[in-house]
Amino acid sequence: MGVPRNITDSPDTGPALLSRRLGQRYGLALVAVAMLVLLDQAVIQPTLMRLNLYAPVINVSGRQRMLSQRLSKAALAMLGADTDQQDAYRRELNSALGQWTTAQLGLLHGDSRLGVPATRSAVVLEEFRQLAPHFEAMRAAAETIADPSSDPGVTKAGVATLLQHESAYLPRMDRIVGLFEQEARTQVAWLRWLGFAVTGAILPLLLAVGWLVVRPATRTIQRQIDELTSSRANLTKARDKLEERVASRTCELQAANDALQREACERQQAEERTRQLSLQLSHASRITAIGQLAAGLAHELNQPLSAIALYAETAELALTPDTQRLDDARQTVERIRGAALRAGNLVRSLRSFVRPGVVEHAPTRMHELVEEVCALCQAAVAESGAELQIDVPSDLPVICVDRIQIQQVLLNLIQNALQAMRNQPTEVRRLHVHGFVEQATLCVEVVDTGPGFGEAHAESVFQPFFTTKTEGLGMGLAICRTIVRQHGGELLARNAPEGGAVVAFVLPLPTEREKSDANELNRVCR
Repeated sequence: MGVPRNITDSPDTGPALLSRRLGQRYGLALVAVAMLVLLDQAVIQPTLMRLNLYAPVINVSGRQRMLSQRLSKAALAMLGADTDQQDAYRRELNSALGQWTTAQLGLLHGDSRLGVPATRSAVVLEEFRQLAPHFEAMRAAAETIADPSSDPGVTKAGVATLLQHESAYLPRMDRIVGLFEQEARTQVAWLRWLGFAVTGAILPLLLAVGWLVVRPATRTIQRQIDELTSSRANLTKARDKLEERVASRTCELQAANDALQREACERQQAEERTRQLSLQLSHASRITAIGQLAAGLAHELNQPLSAIALYAETAELALTPDTQRLDDARQTVERIRGAALRAGNLVRSLRSFVRPGVVEHAPTRMHELVEEVCALCQAAVAESGAELQIDVPSDLPVICVDRIQIQQVLLNLIQNALQAMRNQPTEVRRLHVHGFVEQATLCVEVVDTGPGFGEAHAESVFQPFFTTKTEGLGMGLAICRTIVRQHGGELLARNAPEGGAVVAFVLPLPTEREKSDANELNRVCR
């Protein structure tokens, strides 16, 4: 298919010539529209603004009749009134006189507060000139009447003068109002005619633009679009463009794939950082717990150390040359050894509890874990005056957990229970740690005789930063729930039927492989 002829015509013929002609016509149409807009802005709009000013002028002019009548009414009322009433009418007369004078001068010279321009009409100015003697006479008479020092005779003469000139003032004021209204109607009629003329000029101009510019341009553009659509060059160009888009899209997909891989790598790194932060937070919680138990632990260490010193002195006395009490010496040495082992076990438990490290799941006997934690809490329990009861059978199944983390959970629950019973009477403070198996899970409950949970707090206690205590951050139970859930279990809280609170953690029983490992551990321990 050949290239259409009108596309390759010379600049002086074909589309180029038509484009120049359409551009010229369009330029002329724009010039005409611009001139009409300028006419509207330069003539019509200012006139409309002046016309809007006639409304307050007419209103103020009409108000003059009412004010002049108020003057006459107040003046007549003063003649037959007593002294108190005369003062009231005098104030009314002064008020009306001030408004009347301001309006009269504003109509003549203009007043921005009233929104009234100065009068420029020669006919209206002539009427104001003829009205001026009556205005001045009425104002002077009103001022005389309003003067408290005027005698009754002068007041009566002033009232007569006021009424005499009012009869001439009102008709002339009516003529002035009529002149203002007539001038406003004249301006409206002229503006209406001018608006019709501008509209009549715009409509044919718009029709001419549509017929001479838009219509030929639309036809030409449509014809050229049809010719270009059917040309082989456009098909080739479209094919090339499609190939470029395919290549570009391939690059975009490759970039998106690379970005997705980077995002996956960053997510793995973020998850690893989150895990490390969780371990650090758990370690900080354990350090805090040990800090709270520090005073009691110092007392617990002091007892075996004091016993060691005492037993050593006893052994020294038993081994003197004057005595042969070797059996007593052996018993004393045995006691020294037991006290030292007790202190060493306590220090070893502390070190293993606060030592940071990675999570290590290992077969664990729950009754041993509970006894170790209760030993750490023994001083705190004694200080609180609570009765501690441990009911964790030794034949419970061995479970695979991180020993340090579960110790942290149990220690936190015991500390919370002791703190909850601080305001209870000493004789009712009882703490019960109970372990049992239920529906393929191992459950450990910590039951106290404190006030229990409020109706809205049973589930809220596990939320981060939730606390009902004045001290602490409210992160202990949130960390405990995270630890238990990482072990595949759950941390639960409820109110005990007989009063107090029950907080329990539930852990799944080991699988067959984990049971085999536990049996191997039992054989090694035997």
